[in-house]
Amino acid sequence: MNADANQAAGQLADKLIGLVNLFAGFVGAVLFAVLVYAGFKIMTTGDNPQENARAKAIMLYGIGGAALVFFAWLLTKAVIGHLAKA
Repeated sequence: MNADANQAAGQLADKLIGLVNLFAGFVGAVLFAVLVYAGFKIMTTGDNPQENARAKAIMLYGIGGAALVFFAWLLTKAVIGHLAKA
């Protein structure tokens, strides 16, 4: 019976890791779109410093959000991996 519980826990961990990886891939696609948009805005703002600053802020916040999601992904994988071994 204990082996069945361990197998079920392992399957649950695999499904959770798959879900987390799917979410991370989605965030990567959104980050790409945000960076392309911000880069386009920087290239097309011309001499307008307010719009240029706004576009740089969009890029900075996009990268910061991606870093936050990356560290959350890393922590989640570590916790799930540790719990799956227990």
